[in-house]
Amino acid sequence: MYDTLGKMKIDMGNFNNMLIVGDYCAIYYDILIRGRSGTTMEFVQFKNYKTDSDPDVRVVEGWGGVKDDTYYDSIQRQGSAEKKVQEEQNNFLLTYTHDNTKGALSEKYFIKYETKNEDEGDVIRDIILNGFESWNKGINDYINLVEVNFADDATSKYGDNQRNMTQHIVEIRALFKNETITKLYFDNFLIRDDWAAIHYRFRSLDKINTKIRVGDKMEFFKFEVSGTSKKIVANWLK
Repeated sequence: MYDTLGKMKIDMGNFNNMLIVGDYCAIYYDILIRGRSGTTMEFVQFKNYKTDSDPDVRVVEGWGGVKDDTYYDSIQRQGSAEKKVQEEQNNFLLTYTHDNTKGALSEKYFIKYETKNEDEGDVIRDIILNGFESWNKGINDYINLVEVNFADDATSKYGDNQRNMTQHIVEIRALFKNETITKLYFDNFLIRDDWAAIHYRFRSLDKINTKIRVGDKMEFFKFEVSGTSKKIVANWLK
């Protein structure tokens, strides 16, 4: 890691989102790597080591940015130990399967680290879990979910472009034509008030060249009450 960072010119920019729940934090911020601007998301777990003589709170585990252009630029500078860990993780995701005998979606889509509100957290969690299930069933199921659980004026931001729901559905239709993407499970799942941040793993089959790849995605969601239910009014994907 030190070798990797030492060979790169990295400038951190402004925070777009920050969600802190318990001992976990999710952030979405601007970044500049070797003159190329972009954004990244991270999840961090903290632990309070406070004693009478040492009141420190320190990071015990972190999950860095997902596999975008900046990732592929930095992985070339990884050491052998880092590459071995990455290869083991990729092999695990290539063969991962859901237990379809599970009744509850929270059991089918495993959540490794979950932190949420006591009162409203289950409502938001269920919407996101149903989003996973609908996505994996196919484009029609996913579009039905968007129409039910996203506000009419909701926006979705991926990369530098912000899309309305009409534009979002057009892009998702095109994506489904070219790839079969299976959402697997969650590493992180944070919910606080009307906000959620998730980090999940996926496997994708390119329908054109039949190439399979695996990776992870991170998202922020903002919810608002619409009528008698909560709906997504904005999300940010990385």
